Amino acid sequence: MIRHLFLLACFATPLHAGVDEAVNDHLLPSLSGFTETAETLDDLAQVNCTAEALQAPYNAAFDAWMRIADIRLGPSEHGALSIYFWPDKKGFTPKALNQLIAAESPIVDDPSAFTEVSIAGRGFFALERMLYDPEFNGYG
Repeated sequence: MIRHLFLLACFATPLHAGVDEAVNDHLLPSLSGFTETAETLDDLAQVNCTAEALQAPYNAAFDAWMRIADIRLGPSEHGALSIYFWPDKKGFTPKALNQLIAAESPIVDDPSAFTEVSIAGRGFFALERMLYDPEFNGYG
């Protein structure tokens, strides 16, 4: 009898309960926040691309990304890895950055071509290395 009551209670709960709240109160504002902070980071990088100038906007964009990093819907399902390549247990990020720097690759100046660079050489963790790691952050 109790089992039947439990099953009835489970099925009485609407299947989509809380979906609108999750989308409207968390997902959409968080995606918007990430978009805004990423655009601010990009705008500031166009003006002053030094590590010191970009650390605060990088931190804001990264924090905004962390609020939605675990959500895998639509385009974010496949694009998240290029934003957040982690864990990098084999050290692909520093290897990719060293290759780009050593070759003085012009691909870094072409946004559409840059999408072809290894995901280890772009995204937040590559940028973090460029901003915080003494091996990389002394660029001009």
